[in-house]
Amino acid sequence: MLAQKLLSDWKLSGIAVIQSGSPITALDSSAGLVYGNFENRAQRTGSNPSTKGSLYSRVINGYLNQNAFTIAPEAPNGSGPGDTDFGNSGVGIVRGPGQHNIDMAVERIFPVVGSGSFRLRAEFFNLTNTPQFANPYNALYFTEGPSGPVNVTPFGQITATAANPRIIQFAAKYMF
Repeated sequence: MLAQKLLSDWKLSGIAVIQSGSPITALDSSAGLVYGNFENRAQRTGSNPSTKGSLYSRVINGYLNQNAFTIAPEAPNGSGPGDTDFGNSGVGIVRGPGQHNIDMAVERIFPVVGSGSFRLRAEFFNLTNTPQFANPYNALYFTEGPSGPVNVTPFGQITATAANPRIIQFAAKYMF
């Protein structure tokens, strides 16, 4: 009987979020320089801009394919390779990592003698402790290397998470 009293009348609530990743546009800091513009779209090579594999392997090895982009072509009437035109990459050509998260709360009110009550509550944020990854670095910056243009940014790398790890908090309240 005591066990039944302690284990009954609990209230459970939760929120689940499942969403696809946000669109990513590959940018090139050197594209469109002849026009005085910065952070224009990158030039595509024709390769697939997404890498293959599980989310974990893509976080470790690169989420975006750096070889799918190259330096923008020289602008018409440009005076050298530094006078670049706009890139031909589309807007939002790749989606970032999706998000999925579960938050939950458990609560119970215990009546106390008289008109008082005692409330216990436990809240779990990111219940499954699943890492939620931020979008990868999406800006290229080409400089002239010994064998041609070389990107000097961490393009395509995911370097941050987008949410907290599991957080658990407890609350107790006496109401009179």
